Amino acid sequence: MNLLSLPSELIILILAYLKARDILAFSRCRRSTRDIVVDSDVLQYLMVMETTGLENSHRSPLQKMSMRDRLTHIQRKEEIWRELRLPDARHWTIPVTHMHSHVHSLSSGLYILGDASPDPQSSRIVGLHYLELPKCGHFQGAKNSLRWTHVALDGEVLNVGLSLEEDDLIAALTASVSSNDPNTQIFKLCLRKFSTWCPHPMARETTIRVCEYSGNDDQRVATITIAGHYLLLLMKSLTPNSLDEFFVYDWTTSLLLKRLPAPSFTYRDVSFLSTDTLLLTNIRENTLELLKLRNVEGTTSSDKELVWVAKLGLPPLRPGRAMVSLSCCTDRIRRGEEVPIASNLPDSNKRPPPSTPLLENNCGDTKYGELGPHCRPDKALVQFRTYIQAADMPADENMVYFSFVAHREVILRHANEGDWKHGVQDKTSISAVPWLAWGPKSTRWGGKDEADAAWMANIAGQRNVVNSGHNPRPICVRDYNIFSVNRTLSSRSLAIGGRKNQQVVVKESTTAHQDCFLEDIHSSLPYVEYTSSAQFSFDAVLICDAYIIGLSESEDGSLNNIDVFLMTPEDPPTCTCCNGCSSSRQIR
Repeated sequence: MNLLSLPSELIILILAYLKARDILAFSRCRRSTRDIVVDSDVLQYLMVMETTGLENSHRSPLQKMSMRDRLTHIQRKEEIWRELRLPDARHWTIPVTHMHSHVHSLSSGLYILGDASPDPQSSRIVGLHYLELPKCGHFQGAKNSLRWTHVALDGEVLNVGLSLEEDDLIAALTASVSSNDPNTQIFKLCLRKFSTWCPHPMARETTIRVCEYSGNDDQRVATITIAGHYLLLLMKSLTPNSLDEFFVYDWTTSLLLKRLPAPSFTYRDVSFLSTDTLLLTNIRENTLELLKLRNVEGTTSSDKELVWVAKLGLPPLRPGRAMVSLSCCTDRIRRGEEVPIASNLPDSNKRPPPSTPLLENNCGDTKYGELGPHCRPDKALVQFRTYIQAADMPADENMVYFSFVAHREVILRHANEGDWKHGVQDKTSISAVPWLAWGPKSTRWGGKDEADAAWMANIAGQRNVVNSGHNPRPICVRDYNIFSVNRTLSSRSLAIGGRKNQQVVVKESTTAHQDCFLEDIHSSLPYVEYTSSAQFSFDAVLICDAYIIGLSESEDGSLNNIDVFLMTPEDPPTCTCCNGCSSSRQIR
């Protein structure tokens, strides 16, 4: 039977399971095939989702839209990020009046700042202030002004980890003095619902005793990362000749899956790359260590063990130089599964009832979560920031800052396809993949004019925000999506669609070694850079799926103001407060 003899609905159903390049190839066969593809909102939507690297979950507000409105919403959101107009109608400035720390989080429609300890020598926090960020441009004026909400914590807390969209979870690592020995500190994980601050009902034990340390070594910091049922805790000592410790928990059962001690100043950061693969930054060995949670043979599928699967080498350091810090930043791993293709097809062109709220906003009840689709986990970027100094210099002198980005999928490929992909218990048996074998083509390093800031939340999917040059300066967003790069190159070659605020960078760049690395660093990951026409005097710029956040600091490094820019479209309407009024259609 000839494919074109089938009803168009069946042809669309078949094409929906193909890649975008195959659908385009089909459309070029003849005029009738082109018409099928061009006229199908389903196929256009699926191609846009693939080329933008996005995915939906069942809980996404777009699932309540017609297929055409979904397509329009995504196209206009991408256009907003490319234009970077940042209009006043979608801009809010919020003063910071409380004494804060540098513990912060930008996710799930919230910006959270830790409250600093009264002890100026302590890096711990005693509470949280958070902003519920606006979800539509109608949230303006004194009636709906943004206000900080305060939450007191139970004693001193080293850090918190969040999983708001999936589980409404906050995990706080507390420190307290032992009642039996005043020189001993006890560290516990407290698991609560963020919305109510009640003990979390999914946790078998809502307080997990982690460890205790004796002596005067109370200079410890911590990193907490959560994905699904797994919680990663990295405790780092700031005292020489002590221990760093890495813990992996199933927080729902309180089961400790791994406890890994290491000499102090070994591991500096940890992050999930997927639901079962994680990354540890090792500054002693100048490597990225990749580990995987795998099933234990002969046991139930819920029993896991942690094994090493790969190491990636970084550029070699010069003799006498030491890496002081190596942090990493990437999108959180969401547990919500992507919507199957077939579920997009039935009734895909029917609109929801007018009374159906497409997306709750600050005018009514709020729910945690970004506005609309998010980046596919494998396509997201990972950003690395490192500080390097000469070994014989004081810690606060001669410090040089570098940063670079890479795609998760490149790093995961080494975890899933490398020589040790089945995992080993002893990491010393794994030899690191040399930097030159993986790094130059897969990364892009920043220039020395990029502003260094203590705040780190500069990644949103495949986008990275860069603060470079002297104030006032524009906001620069780099898009590392290869489809965006190719589209921009194609439009320029055809002399159409070019914009003054964008440039494509595909050539190899050279980052000077600055007397830190043995050689200059070459990198060539392509990107498109979009620049705002307006200029700002922000000391740091943060981004997530739906927002750009500008931070303005005082001379002592504390925050004066937070500027919020909403980066989602309002046409088609995604809020219930507009009541179909035309004002929402005037805002782009």
